[in-house]
Amino acid sequence: MTNEELSRLSGVPLGTLNKIFAGQTTDPKFETVKALCSALGISLSELDNFESNNQDNASNYYLDPEAAEIAQEIYEDKDLRMLFDASRKVSKSDIQLVIDMVKRLKGDE
Repeated sequence: MTNEELSRLSGVPLGTLNKIFAGQTTDPKFETVKALCSALGISLSELDNFESNNQDNASNYYLDPEAAEIAQEIYEDKDLRMLFDASRKVSKSDIQLVIDMVKRLKGDE
């Protein structure tokens, strides 16, 4: 379904929908959400269950907060992503060599 179709079915202005889907509107009015649910053929409780399940999954994705922080850093930094991707394709001994070099550069050794 396109935004135009959803706008027509729900009565929600196209500009409002575009702002919601672009993330510019992060807390739409209750009436807007209600109209969208009706147009999509879902109930508000189904939407609430969907939101709760997504929050539970997101908060439990990483059991270790440090792992979550590292994963976020890799996601946000292109160079770290490239380094991580490259490390998946080399031997354990080569990875250890790189770790040792980084430790020396940091002054940890």
